[in-house]
Amino acid sequence: MLHKTWGKMQSENSRPLLLDTIFDVASLTKPVVTATLLLIMQEEGSLKLGDPVHFHLPEFAGRGKKESL
Repeated sequence: MLHKTWGKMQSENSRPLLLDTIFDVASLTKPVVTATLLLIMQEEGSLKLGDPVHFHLPEFAGRGKKESL
């Protein structure tokens, strides 16, 4: 098993990352949950990944957006 870190903290003193460095994963919640729900909907048949967004969210239609294939 590999136990190594790469990179530095993004701060004034730019300390190196350590094996026990704690990260805030809150920023991962929205994309992970959204992707999971979209795949569940696809599996249930209520969503096709090729559907245009405005098919499910009508407020995305118009406003100069071109139709895509």
